[in-house]
Amino acid sequence: MLKIHSWRLILSLASDLHLLHLPDSNITMEFPLANTFGIRDSLYLQSANDFHRHRHRINKKLKHLRHALNIQTKDTKNYASKEKISSIDSESFEQDTRFGEVLLFNIERDLLYAEETRLSSEVNSSKSKERFIISKYKKALTYAKKLLTVIDSQNTSDSFLEVYVYTAIVEGSLNIFRKNWKLSINAFSVARCGLQYLYNKRELPTEFTKELYIELIDTIVDPGLKISSLRLSNDRSVPELLSFSRIHCHDKLLPYLVPAIEFISSKSPSFVTSSGDASDRTEILKSIQWFEYEANLANEELASKISSAILQSKDLSKNSAIALYDPSLASWQDALQIHTQDMARK
Repeated sequence: MLKIHSWRLILSLASDLHLLHLPDSNITMEFPLANTFGIRDSLYLQSANDFHRHRHRINKKLKHLRHALNIQTKDTKNYASKEKISSIDSESFEQDTRFGEVLLFNIERDLLYAEETRLSSEVNSSKSKERFIISKYKKALTYAKKLLTVIDSQNTSDSFLEVYVYTAIVEGSLNIFRKNWKLSINAFSVARCGLQYLYNKRELPTEFTKELYIELIDTIVDPGLKISSLRLSNDRSVPELLSFSRIHCHDKLLPYLVPAIEFISSKSPSFVTSSGDASDRTEILKSIQWFEYEANLANEELASKISSAILQSKDLSKNSAIALYDPSLASWQDALQIHTQDMARK
């Protein structure tokens, strides 16, 4: 009798036997992040082999989609001249959202391939593998930009913003490998502001949790912002990322991502508005005290925001001008938002 000792192997076998299914088309395009990164999380992908298996599951999904939509290309020798994916447009999407799925899962497949290769290169790295990873990110970005044009008519929905966030993550990741730090900062800043907005404003299907948005910030976006800012900075210090991203999301180095910021600004401007640089004028608190209780501030971003809020409150006590109230309130709201997200992770 075969004994299976690894729960990850059981999970992998279950998914290969279709006990785990990729999402149905009626919710895929409504929740694109949940149905890409969220699916990855549910499968606990960690190794290159895990990503390899999931990439093949996505391939199967794409094969079924192309067949159902009658856009398969049988003549692979002349694929470039006969492929039909490039003909997908907004009209196609309005008729059947599965056309959007084709583009979405093509992006995801290339991202999975890039991550699979990156993980395998940790053991055996080479310039050719690095070039291959870049080529996959470039291909994913091409599909992502195509998808943005296809869904343009949906530009009042949170789904629209999710596709922009997804694209910004692809753009940022590509520019990390290209060592184009200014572009990666702009892209990841757009992604961070979008994810914070979604975390606070959007509800996900029951099979997923809103922590997905925070996890994407913690595992992809913030590390990208940190390494990019360190590469550009002379003092080698990591900036306070909440304000940093809200400043650099407006850089407009990637004009095609601007609609994402315009969308957020039209709905809730505070998510793309920096509360100012008051933290530059004071020392960052290490702890806060309330009567006989003291709490250490392990989160540097939270510490910076509380320090900034306290300083601005002091400015307010010296000058009661109405104009000073907004930045003071914004700083306290930022601090509360960071603390709420921290508590949600625990």
